[in-house]
Amino acid sequence: MEIIFWIFVCAASVQALIYSIVFGSLAFGKKHSSNTASEPVSVVISARNEERNLFENLPLILEQNHPDFEVIVVDDCSYDDTQDVLRAFSEKYDNIRITTVKETAQFFGGKKFAVTLGIKAAKNELIVFTDADCKPSSKEWLSALSNGFSNGKEIVLGYGGYENKGGLLNMLIRFDTIYIAIKYLSFAKMGVPYMGVGRNMAYRKDLFFKNKGFASHQHLKSGDDDLFVNETGNSKNTEVVIGSLVNTISKPKESFKEWFHQKRRHLTTGTSYKISHLILLGVLSGSVVAFYTAFLILIIIGFQWQIVLGLFAIRTLIQLVIFYQSEKKMGENGVWYCAPLFEILLMIIYPIFALSNLFIKPGKWKTI
Repeated sequence: MEIIFWIFVCAASVQALIYSIVFGSLAFGKKHSSNTASEPVSVVISARNEERNLFENLPLILEQNHPDFEVIVVDDCSYDDTQDVLRAFSEKYDNIRITTVKETAQFFGGKKFAVTLGIKAAKNELIVFTDADCKPSSKEWLSALSNGFSNGKEIVLGYGGYENKGGLLNMLIRFDTIYIAIKYLSFAKMGVPYMGVGRNMAYRKDLFFKNKGFASHQHLKSGDDDLFVNETGNSKNTEVVIGSLVNTISKPKESFKEWFHQKRRHLTTGTSYKISHLILLGVLSGSVVAFYTAFLILIIIGFQWQIVLGLFAIRTLIQLVIFYQSEKKMGENGVWYCAPLFEILLMIIYPIFALSNLFIKPGKWKTI
């Protein structure tokens, strides 16, 4: 039992250090501040059968308080009334541009092809990305995000959250999203950017072409956001911009089945990360599994239970403080106190997501 005890001590120590030092850089670090928001920006949105979402969210993007910007919507083989909605907006707004992709029996380009067309169509160097089902949290979103392009920065990472609709599933989805954001935003602030989310991020057009776009992972359906950042991001060219004014907000899945399919698609890209990033994330995930597994065994048999409970309490307290402060910094609220419970649930659920991808092939990008 001494071996299990020391495994627990090591895992608790690793967790405490990661939370305090790495995640603490996001929770207690200074927010980015600069004055470059006047630069022209192109917003790229790829949309497939997004008639309702575009009708609801596009005006909030087209009416941003930014001095010079365009919005490029790539209609990716839609068969609903997306074209009619976009045509109506083009008659009302002069800063919207529309690109259409037609699906044929011989060709279906996928989201990466649509995003590439949007980037090529952009007339500005700074490209901001979001999705059709996202709405900005304020009219200052575009200016606040583009503020990140200073001192030679080429990539800007923001936070994309989900609506609070109540219920256990909604809380779990929001916790998962916040937890993922805490990890990738914290590591980016520490100089190790390994991913971003296409709901709220930006990069320079020149960086895209220098990297030959998505050529290295064109065979994967996902990865237009996280794999691109994983390839091109580094300690000098990546900035994090967070806050209540610069978030995007999406509608969460309303059934576990829908969320299950969404997460499966997201997990298809993880194995393509850089080896160093995989090792880093493996240590983080492994320490969580070791921490809870060893804790359960030691408590059941009563081995050194006073020390075990003490270390568990210290690590959990650190976790709750970091989650609370990170939520506050990101303009989120409401799930920090559930961190230990939801962390255990995700520790159980994620292997199921990963294993299912070995036997069931994920579908097209907007059909799941």
